[in-house]
Amino acid sequence: MRSPLDWTARQLWYGMLWFMRRPRVKRFRLHWHHRIAEPARTKAWENYRRQERWARRYGLKVMQVVVTLFSLVILSQLFAALVYTLQAQGAFRVQ
Repeated sequence: MRSPLDWTARQLWYGMLWFMRRPRVKRFRLHWHHRIAEPARTKAWENYRRQERWARRYGLKVMQVVVTLFSLVILSQLFAALVYTLQAQGAFRVQ
């Protein structure tokens, strides 16, 4: 069974891939290199394909790390707020 964080990361990754397959975005992704000058076009296309391969290979893993870090930050802020609230109410006062 997968954790809720993995489920969230997979849903976000699916949403990103779904968005990138939309006709207008797909058309832009496949035809952007025609706007670049001819001498640099081949190198730009090779760099683009390299980035695409990297994203397909590591994208979900990166998304899982980002979701995990985001959750840790939110939990640490909630814990800090709890501690500050308890301190303001005098819960840590030594008699």
